[in-house]
Amino acid sequence: ADARIKFIADSIAKAQAEEKIKLAAMEKARQDSIAKAKTEADARAKFVADSIAKAQAEQKARFAALEKARQDSVAKANTEALARAKLIADSTKRANEDARIAAQKEALSKTNTQVKKEQPEKIALPTLDKDYPEGISEETLKEANRTIYRTVIKKSADQDVFLKIVYSYATYYFKNGTSLSEANYQTELKVVKAKLNDK
Repeated sequence: ADARIKFIADSIAKAQAEEKIKLAAMEKARQDSIAKAKTEADARAKFVADSIAKAQAEQKARFAALEKARQDSVAKANTEALARAKLIADSTKRANEDARIAAQKEALSKTNTQVKKEQPEKIALPTLDKDYPEGISEETLKEANRTIYRTVIKKSADQDVFLKIVYSYATYYFKNGTSLSEANYQTELKVVKAKLNDK
């Protein structure tokens, strides 16, 4: 009987020991599984974080490249606009310079031509071949190379003779044989006509 009791007790102890070992093994497996799951979760989280960081870095690089391209494009457009403006300014300056030189040449040419033609003091003035009535007498004399517009203003003993002599290359103005500018001619004519009308 004692031997049987001891056998049963040993069997129970053995079973308890095996159970304990099995439970310890299961607990270890559970802990290992939890640790493995945590490691995998950490790895996944790191992968996701790395992916996000990489995507953000790529997007930032893309934006930077786009911004650089935009700035380069703006800079290029500005450079081209400045170059165009300089070209236009240079062309305008050249054109103005050419026009100025051409105008100087033309003025010089005209001066030379006029010098070669009759000078006002050398122009033959038509003679008065008749007596004019009191008041204003106007007449036009056409000659081969010129047209003469004569205005004779007579009041009592005073008589003024205004001449406008038109050549193909120039027009000359005279009052009583003295050469005048066009402005002075117009002014003198007006003054004399006004005197005539004074009573």
